[in-house]
Amino acid sequence: MKHLNYFLLLVIFCLFFTGCLPLEQVANTSTSDAVLELSDRSYEDNIRLVRLFPNSGKTEDTMQPPIVHISQPSALTLKFDEILSDFQQYNAYIVHCNFNWERSALTDMEFLNEYNSYPVNNYQYSQSTIVPYTQYSLELPRVKKSGNYVVVVYRGTNKSDIILSRRFMVFEGGADIQMEVRISSSVAEREENHQVEFSVNYGGLTSTNAYNDFKVMVRQNRRWDNAILNLKPTLVREDQSYMEYRNFTLQNNFKSTREFRFFDIRSLSYNGRNVGKIEKSQNEIRALLLKDASRFSEPYSRMQDLDGNFFIGSTEPNTSDLQTDYVKVMFFLETEKVEATEVYVIGGFNDWQKTPQNRLVYDDLSGMYTASLLLKQGFYNYMYWAKGNDIDPYMFEGYNFQAENEYEVFVYFKTPGSFVDRLVGYQSIIHNGPKN
Repeated sequence: MKHLNYFLLLVIFCLFFTGCLPLEQVANTSTSDAVLELSDRSYEDNIRLVRLFPNSGKTEDTMQPPIVHISQPSALTLKFDEILSDFQQYNAYIVHCNFNWERSALTDMEFLNEYNSYPVNNYQYSQSTIVPYTQYSLELPRVKKSGNYVVVVYRGTNKSDIILSRRFMVFEGGADIQMEVRISSSVAEREENHQVEFSVNYGGLTSTNAYNDFKVMVRQNRRWDNAILNLKPTLVREDQSYMEYRNFTLQNNFKSTREFRFFDIRSLSYNGRNVGKIEKSQNEIRALLLKDASRFSEPYSRMQDLDGNFFIGSTEPNTSDLQTDYVKVMFFLETEKVEATEVYVIGGFNDWQKTPQNRLVYDDLSGMYTASLLLKQGFYNYMYWAKGNDIDPYMFEGYNFQAENEYEVFVYFKTPGSFVDRLVGYQSIIHNGPKN
């Protein structure tokens, strides 16, 4: 009966969702002369698994955010895969940005020691995979100034033929951050919000107007889609070079969603956790996940997660990185249809973006939202996100102040007349439990 259920799910999925087309029919949707967005984005469907991480030689660092100290001897490594393609010549350049991720007024030579053009010549082909791909890598150069940056990769010599862009940050000293996470000071939100409070000691910097010279950004689980920008201090003591951020008006609050859903597709020989069925054909591999349901009204149960992150790998013996395959992962959310609402599956694996590629389609026959995403073997966190007028985006997930989340604080400094938002302080913390 269990196998029959999965067969029916697969039939329904193929009838109502075009994602079951063979991989040979996936076109290279090149967006030649694309408009550059100074954000994390892939501009073509066959550019997959873009990762930018500290280059320390440790495998676990591939899960770390692209944030480094300006004195760090090793820089950052960019890696990405291109599906169903032979080697192509790519090049990269770096853009320096202001606090708000707009291009700064600096010239290339003011933040780089060399010409701003880097050939992506390091590449390898996948080995014995059903889905062939080429893996590219590039070690980014060190920069001379702290702040926000975006690396842009383009095809050949045409800088308008962009294939990807990726943010990274370089910080320096000067501001010491002390932070903590509490339950919300608002009675109505105490059961579902986290409140991020912190202080900044900027004794290493000279400021004549701290309220205007500093800008602060706070991020939850490395997300940009709900980051708090330009948070203002609630207390400034300029004689002590000290600022406090302890808002009581929800300006420093985040919704504390429950721990993330997850699935494990590291093995293709047996079903990993939350995988109901693995199917292999000559052209592709499919993983049908167990059916999901709304968790909004369920009792809260704590569990370990990756705070929305993911990692790539295989549990098969003697498997190298280039032997990990791509799997068509099928999601099933069993629930009533929510009218005038779009539903997406999001996580660190797709940069929390709500795009047509990760939007679910509702099937009236099965009573489920369905989606199909091509993902590389690994362990993934994810959640369902709803979009509509007067719709709670976390209506399928729910909240709880006891849930674990990661928070980061970034402190930027720019004196009057300067063209540069220097990133002078960075701190992160994982909130493991309630604090009054």
